[in-house]
Formats: sequence, structure tokens, C-alpha cells
Amino acid sequence: MTPRLPPAVAWAALVVYVVATAVIAAHHEPWRDEADAWLVARDADAKTFVRRAALAGTPTLWYAMLVPLARGGAPYDAQKVLHLAIAVASVALILFRSPFPWLTKLAAAFSYYFAYEYAVVVRNYALSVLLLLLIALWYATRFVRPYRYALLVALLANTNTHGLFIAALLGLFFIYESRRWKPAAVMLLGGLVCVAQLAAAPGEGATSFIRFQPGAFAVALGHAFLPTLGFAAAPLLGAAIVACATVWLWRRRVLLGLLWASYAVLACIFTFVWLGGPRHTGLLLVLLLVVTWIALDEAQGPARARTACLVLLTLSLLVADIITIGVFRADYRYAYSGAKEIADFLKTHGLAKNTIAAHSETTTSAVAPYLDHPLWYAGIEEPGTFAMWDKKFDAGLDVPYPEAVRRIRRHFGHDPGVLVLLNVDVPSPLGEGLVPLCADRIPIFGHDDERFFLYRLR
Repeated sequence: MTPRLPPAVAWAALVVYVVATAVIAAHHEPWRDEADAWLVARDADAKTFVRRAALAGTPTLWYAMLVPLARGGAPYDAQKVLHLAIAVASVALILFRSPFPWLTKLAAAFSYYFAYEYAVVVRNYALSVLLLLLIALWYATRFVRPYRYALLVALLANTNTHGLFIAALLGLFFIYESRRWKPAAVMLLGGLVCVAQLAAAPGEGATSFIRFQPGAFAVALGHAFLPTLGFAAAPLLGAAIVACATVWLWRRRVLLGLLWASYAVLACIFTFVWLGGPRHTGLLLVLLLVVTWIALDEAQGPARARTACLVLLTLSLLVADIITIGVFRADYRYAYSGAKEIADFLKTHGLAKNTIAAHSETTTSAVAPYLDHPLWYAGIEEPGTFAMWDKKFDAGLDVPYPEAVRRIRRHFGHDPGVLVLLNVDVPSPLGEGLVPLCADRIPIFGHDDERFFLYRLR
């Protein structure tokens, strides 16, 4: 249970981590959610940049970080480099500064979430993870350096909606413990900035992500500690780890309140709004790491409960290390999305400058970052790149493919220079007035709805 990890071992582990994640990231084909942030940073004007935050339900901190890269002419892969830098910083904190047992540190560094989901797959959640780990690192000095702590909480509120709620709880517990209102005002300002971005104009927002999933939290708990595995017993392991942590933290009511209140908020989001996937469920693991990090720093709580929690947590992380190997292998050999392959075909055959009509808007937007002009989306019948998520855009997703093809032909006539990009294989393309040009050939490992078919108008 010793936390001591020789510096040479820690540095060696970090080097292996950097090399492994960089190699996989280089072979990783971004899917539509990864493309979306880049497209907003590259193409949105200031008004749309803010308005879309409300429609999409996510603040713009990550998007703003991408603006200098996207607008400054950096290649699309530049966001991978930035994202990997954030992930490496998080893992370095775990290896060099965390109080966990040495085996837990190594297992966490190469586990699925830290080595893949929050490293290779480029999303704003890696920023949330880094800020939460920094909060854990400096939690003991939160009253000595309150403004540093307040700034971290304020930034956390602007990473994503989940981060907003977690930051709100951190702020409330800070006020409860200290009654220090000036640092709390900094946290409140960060929260208000986020809320102002998310305040959509009445009637504008789309509701496609609102759904009731009664078993979502149990699924999330299982995937948090045994990611991507569909074992029925997986939630039981998660529940056992949380139960041991609860006994351990029983006398540390603030930490216990932070853990359970955060879990309750996430449970409501998962159940009544949107479960989403590993990028969301992994936050349950990160939150547990944060509160146990703080508890270990303070060296309080029953020893048996602490040992049981750390043993079970480490075992789950070791299983997640094995999962990482499988995911690395799959992402290296296969395509996470077919967008890059179809974009390479367009460039190789001199077709990248052609007008491209596309459907559906979400899936085909994964191709847009590789082009220097917008697609023409048949669902909304106008040019675009990123998803707007207003009612018009949402309705466009419901347009069936035969109707989308009819709209394309009605708008462009019989222009043979117009290409049609779909993510369905049209059964009788010649009968629809389409000439097949290309289809993805590399097997899709990540998002099989992003297998693309390219046609020319007949």
C-alpha cells in the first residue's frame, strides 16, 4: 500500500504512456463529436459561437482553446496534440503527486479512461479531468490559496455541463466550510458565465437528447469501473467500491457529501437527460479518485475500509489496463470513423473542391474538417459544417434518405460535378440518379454509422 514510486519508474511509465497514446492518436480517425468542436472553432462567427453553446448544451472553454489553432491555419491534427498534452498532464499528476499506492498509480495511468477515452478521443472531458485532479492536489491549501482554488472551480464550470454541476457543489461546500465570500464570488462568476452561455432563447433549443433511461446509473456505475464490458455483475463491483469509500469517508462528511452529491447529480443527468457513453460514465471514476486522493492526503478514516476500497479500485484499474490493450489494438488496425478514408479519396482523385451534398448532417460532418469549403446539407437545404442543434437542424435529421436525394436533385439538377455523400448504401443508385464512386473499405471499429458512400449526380 506504499505510495512511493521511484522517480525513474515514474518517468519511465510517463514516457511509455506518451509514446503509446501518441502512436494510437496518430492512427485514430476522429468521429463527428471530435470534428464538431474543431468546426465550430474554425467556422463559427462570434454570434453563432455563443448561440450554439446554448443549443448544444455545452459551454465554450474547449472550443475557445481551439480557436487559435483552427483560425491560425494549424492542421486538423493539432487538436490531438493539445488534447494529448492535457492528458499527459493528468497522468503526470497521478504518477508524481498523488498519494495512491504505487500499483494504483501505474494501473490508473494505463487504464481505459486515462489512456484512451480522455487521451486519444478528443473531447472537452479531458480538461474536466485535469482540473479535478488539480483541485485534489491543492485541496489541502484551499483556505491558504483560496483564489487559486476558486479559479480551478470556475474553469471546471466552463468545461461541460457535468463540470458545471460538480463545480457548483465544490463551491457550496467551500462556502459551508469557510464562509469566505470573495473567493466564492470567483467561483460564482465562473458558474454564471457558463449559465449565460447555456441560456437558450425560448423555443430555439432542440430536444433530441432528452430521454428517460431508468437503469442508466447502474449501467454507468458498471462502465465506470469495468469500461466497455457488458457484464451484469459490473455495477456490483462499482457499488462495492463506492460502499467501501463511503465507510472510509464516513467521518469526513464534506468529502462524503461531495462524492454522493456529485453522483446524485450525474445520476439525474444519466437517467432523465442523456447517458451518452464512456466519456460521461468515466466521470464517476474520476470523482472517486479525487475524493480518495484528498482522504489519503489527510490520512483519516478506518484502515480496513480504506484498504478494501483501494484494493478493489486497483483491481478494477488493472482490468481496465487489459481493456486498453484491446482498444489500442482495434484503433490501430481498424477505423474509428470512415471520414478520413473518404476524405483521402476526395483529395487523391482531385474531387475535394467539388460541391458536396451530404446527409445526414451529424454523421457526414465528420468529413467537413478535411475540406476547405462547407457541405450542402440536404436535411436543412443549406450549406454548413458543424451541427447547430436548433429545431431546423434537428428536424433535418429526421429526413429519410430518398427524400434527401430528391432534395439534392431538386436543388442541383443534373450537375455531374456535384457529389453526394451518404452514410447509407443506396440499394439502386442508378434508379435514384446517382453514380457510385467510392465506399469505405477499412472495417469500422468505433462508430459504424460513419461508413460513407460517395456518389456523383447522374
